[in-house]
Amino acid sequence: MHQTTIAVILAALVGGCVGQIDDTPSVTATSTAKSCGATTLPAVTVRRLTRDEYRNSVIDLFGVTPPDASSLPEDAVVRSFTSTINQQVNAAAVGKYFTAADGLATKLLEGGKSPIVCTGDETGCVRAYLSTSGTRIARRPLTPGEVTHYVGVFERTRTTATYDVSASVMLSAMLASPQFLFLSATNTGDTDDLYGVAAHLSYALWHTTPDDELLETARTGQLAESTVLTAQAERLVRDERARAPVRAFFNEWLTLDRIAILDVVENHPDATSEVVAALDDEVRAFVDDAFFTHRDLRKLFVSSTRFRNKVLSNYYGDDLATTDTIESYSAPPSEQFFGLLSHAGWLMAAGYNDSTSMIHRGKFLSTRLLCADLPPPPPGVATSLPDLTGSRTMRERITAHTAGQECQSCHSVMNPMGFPLGHFDNSGRWQDTEAGVAIDATTSIAGLGDLDGAYQLSQALAESKTMHTCVATMALTRARGDRVRGSDDCLIRDMTEKLAASGYDVAALLADLTVRQVLELRGKGE
Repeated sequence: MHQTTIAVILAALVGGCVGQIDDTPSVTATSTAKSCGATTLPAVTVRRLTRDEYRNSVIDLFGVTPPDASSLPEDAVVRSFTSTINQQVNAAAVGKYFTAADGLATKLLEGGKSPIVCTGDETGCVRAYLSTSGTRIARRPLTPGEVTHYVGVFERTRTTATYDVSASVMLSAMLASPQFLFLSATNTGDTDDLYGVAAHLSYALWHTTPDDELLETARTGQLAESTVLTAQAERLVRDERARAPVRAFFNEWLTLDRIAILDVVENHPDATSEVVAALDDEVRAFVDDAFFTHRDLRKLFVSSTRFRNKVLSNYYGDDLATTDTIESYSAPPSEQFFGLLSHAGWLMAAGYNDSTSMIHRGKFLSTRLLCADLPPPPPGVATSLPDLTGSRTMRERITAHTAGQECQSCHSVMNPMGFPLGHFDNSGRWQDTEAGVAIDATTSIAGLGDLDGAYQLSQALAESKTMHTCVATMALTRARGDRVRGSDDCLIRDMTEKLAASGYDVAALLADLTVRQVLELRGKGE
């Protein structure tokens, strides 16, 4: 049965895709939002669930522990974002899904539980399950042919196995089916395909299967109304289940996972594994506070909120906390602590382990916060900083080493962004001097002005339209699963304006973008 299903899945992809599921998808122009002219969207999009989506769906559908993410096919990545387009689909990947489905079927039988409770006609119970729970699994009502197929799987297995085992085998087949593993959407304008709209909303904003309310709006046709579509998107993004996807966006945008894997032993001897774990928790709690409590992107850069426990207070040298539990404290922003760019975990992760790494910190800020497109170093150029005679500070070494004309296309952008962070050493803590010399943290940045120190830089970034535009660009990159194009300029400009109008609520930006995708894909952009 597995070989047959592999063929079915691969055939579904071949029959359903326009373009390729690889690094160079082809696209077909469609109708788009009238205010912004033509955009390019896939005529038909077929994509498999990401690891998170698969695991979340299993939890919501069956309430059991899902397979480890590492056992599922790998997700593609575009600019550090999980891509829903550039995915490889082959027999090896499908084989992993079969293994996962079989494992889940076994798990559903644990403890003597019945995966489909029945006290009467067994086939009748299975049919009833397929008409209700089957809709949740496939995210739409099963067709008569699909019902017949799954009933057949149950009945054939039942000739040699118990009822419970037969039901679990049928569920395994459903979890290895294209209906569960893949999402599809069309731009045909077909008003009957509202279940696909519901799935798009749910997986974009919750990373899991639609709930009963959302499926009901699809069944009744209400989801075809733009007001209902918008209301559902707003409901989803304010639900607790939206926290994980929003966190995932910031985790991928800011590459926060790098904090937990810092090389603390060799380069940060006082940043023990306990300290690094606390620094990781601190940053994530801070990001949550900015985006779920204040709902304001600017709070990421300038905030009076600090998160501390005893470990963190000891590391930073303050007296805010004496308990083991991380809690929120209020303290006025200062030169030494003001927002994300003063968090030791971020500072260490954004640079090299053994120095203040102004270049790498500056590159991060330039590319991730201002969306600067920097080319790689010219061939043959030495990228390691020499210990230049007479140069005592890191800034002096960097300035001397990157003074050549061949370096300026990148370093004229990166260096000014990194210099204000010079007061933070390689462990992310404050320093007034370096090698006996007072730190020079002044800079001049096009669009941000003349600044002195990381606090002023953060204040400028918080109000920078370039930064706001970059966030909109990153959101579009992640939502599309592919790089933005020149034809997206108007759309990004409009998204940036709406972000400002919402009070810089990024969750609202993600909801608006999801609605835009649905309307454009269905030929109703306006």
